[in-house]
Amino acid sequence: MTRLKRCTVVFLAAVMTGTPAFAQTGGERVVRLVVPFAPGGSTDLVARLVADKVSKTLGQPVIVENRAGAGGHVGSAFVAKARPDGTTLLLNGTGPFAISMAAKMSLTYDPIKDLKPVGTLTRLPNVVTVNASLPVTSIAELVTYGKANPEKLNYGMSAVGNLSHLYAEMFRLAAGIKLVGVAYKGSGPLLTGLIGGSIQVAFDNLPPYLPHIQSGKIRALAVTSAKRSALLPDVPALAEVGFPGFDHAAWFGIWGPSGLPDADVKRFNAAFSKAIQEPEVMQQLLRSGIEPAVSTPEELGVRLKNEHDQFVQVIKDAAIKLE
Repeated sequence: MTRLKRCTVVFLAAVMTGTPAFAQTGGERVVRLVVPFAPGGSTDLVARLVADKVSKTLGQPVIVENRAGAGGHVGSAFVAKARPDGTTLLLNGTGPFAISMAAKMSLTYDPIKDLKPVGTLTRLPNVVTVNASLPVTSIAELVTYGKANPEKLNYGMSAVGNLSHLYAEMFRLAAGIKLVGVAYKGSGPLLTGLIGGSIQVAFDNLPPYLPHIQSGKIRALAVTSAKRSALLPDVPALAEVGFPGFDHAAWFGIWGPSGLPDADVKRFNAAFSKAIQEPEVMQQLLRSGIEPAVSTPEELGVRLKNEHDQFVQVIKDAAIKLE
């Protein structure tokens, strides 16, 4: 078979299967970085900030592909079932995997068996905020107020069973207070409810809350991660103020199909870790409330397992019913 015919066969096979074969320049295979959410969110932002940097390090094109649906599971399943040939990767948070497994949701793939950790990239802390009219200025005062006013404090969740819900219940159980959960359809309505006073407390992602904290419309009491956020250096971590070991944030990492060779895992881990620590990337991330947090593949795997175990426990202890 002539070289022209061989190239034609490869090209036609790629078109028919929807799988990229080789980039038209350099003969290098294209790496698809799948984001399992619609464009514009935090996961998509991270992917687009690092894709070009990783491409330059690897010497091959890296393209971001959005495959949204089912809370991130459509795109994740796509990667889990992809060929482990180093051309398909996933950028997702540990939370959706850990929550779905803890709730025993029916999935078409197993996040632990069918996906191979490459490494953590970033974390997105949640912040404990209160309505500005609530007479509390610290976590200690919030706990005291909650004990003196059982079931009179409402906290908001951006969706039942997501991190804003589970973290609030973890805090409530650890503090020994009674809070009433109110479900909203997203962080936007939740934030509006907090500012307006329909709810008094929230445990949501930091970025959309930051300008309202700075303006004084709401008050930040603590962050849920083990360390303080660079964006709120004067706001303590919960672990500092009576909740030792409380270390919860939205962690984002890279995965490949389960059969991805160890050599590729090592290569991708080095390239993505280098990209996320580029000064201009770090600056853009921090402006968005996202913190660089690279790790080994093993550490990402351990984090996912730990989150799963913690979520199983809080779902049981708080008698949370998830559909």
